[in-house]
Amino acid sequence: MGAQQGKASDHKQLLDALAFEAKLPADEVARIYDEEHADLAADARVVSYLPIFAIRNVRARLHRRSAVKTPPGSAGGAARD
Repeated sequence: MGAQQGKASDHKQLLDALAFEAKLPADEVARIYDEEHADLAADARVVSYLPIFAIRNVRARLHRRSAVKTPPGSAGGAARD
């Protein structure tokens, strides 16, 4: 397995883990990732770190999405540090 295949495999595992955590289909999380990556790539001069920033943005988006679905004060809406 080459370095690129290893990176792709790690990338897929990370997206699958995010999907599992968010209780969403993996293809939906992959679509969100593609949107975030494309948005970042549009203005990027250095593209080496785009996947890292795209994953960070996906996590934030999924977190905001779950916060909207969970009413404050419910068991799932407990504040975290």
